[in-house]
Amino acid sequence: MWGALRVIARTVHIISAAAWLGGSLFYALVLGPQLAKDGEYRPLGQAVSRAFGRVIAVAVWALLLSGAYLTFDRLTNTRLAAPYVLVLGLKVLLAIWMFLLTGALGRGR
Repeated sequence: MWGALRVIARTVHIISAAAWLGGSLFYALVLGPQLAKDGEYRPLGQAVSRAFGRVIAVAVWALLLSGAYLTFDRLTNTRLAAPYVLVLGLKVLLAIWMFLLTGALGRGR
């Protein structure tokens, strides 16, 4: 049972990270520049932007919840190696930096 829950949590974590990071790149490189232009597709771009924001919000919450579960699951294991803890710390710091960056960019608009 617990093995299946770990697999589900990892799958959700990976898909959420891919949606967040890939979606953010798409927004920054494709949609954002298109929204900056005035034109006939601007209302469509704004609608896509709002929908994208909802998808990213769900992905971020899924990422946080699955990450918290996976961290707790792994840290309660007595066979932890220093490289794992180092990589985990780097991932958490990178995620915090991205949350702050996203918040700052959102307030700038």
